[in-house]
Amino acid sequence: MKIQKAFFLVVACTILFISYSVQNPSVASEVEDEKFYLAYNVWFENLQRVYSINYSKGNFIPAGSEISKPLFEAGFVNFHSTYIGAPAKIQFMSKFHVGMTGADFAGRLVTTETFDELTAGMTESEIEGIRSGRLMDGMSKKAVIMLYGYPPEHRTPSLESRIWTYWSSRFISFAVRFDENERVMLQE
Repeated sequence: MKIQKAFFLVVACTILFISYSVQNPSVASEVEDEKFYLAYNVWFENLQRVYSINYSKGNFIPAGSEISKPLFEAGFVNFHSTYIGAPAKIQFMSKFHVGMTGADFAGRLVTTETFDELTAGMTESEIEGIRSGRLMDGMSKKAVIMLYGYPPEHRTPSLESRIWTYWSSRFISFAVRFDENERVMLQE
């Protein structure tokens, strides 16, 4: 008798879920239909060895471009870029990202928001800077993150700081300075 009641309960729950899924197709296909985009420009010289410090040198895969779901394995974040039409491998270097795991890094690399959604409320100048890969006077912190990625935590431990340090190459760093309104100031 208990087995029959349990079986009936399972069948009833299954029927209810199927009925709900038919009326709300996004529930049933949410995982399969979800698209992923880069949350910021990913700079590279060699797609098979992109560094997590995101040296702003060479070319870049633009923020908001579609990618496959990223996978973190063996110290690399792997994804396929629809924009480039090729796979990419970002080497996660924990010494530059104090307190983060590779999974944390992969999680903030990707978004489900399109470029237009990511840049909603930004100025035309900010959007042009992100698209062209150039730092522009007056950019917000959010726009700078979309342009260069998050500043490596070993030199910029807090996003509240008014000076963020980035790298253009292995040996050359540069500072992005923000005013009291958290806007880029190219000249003091």
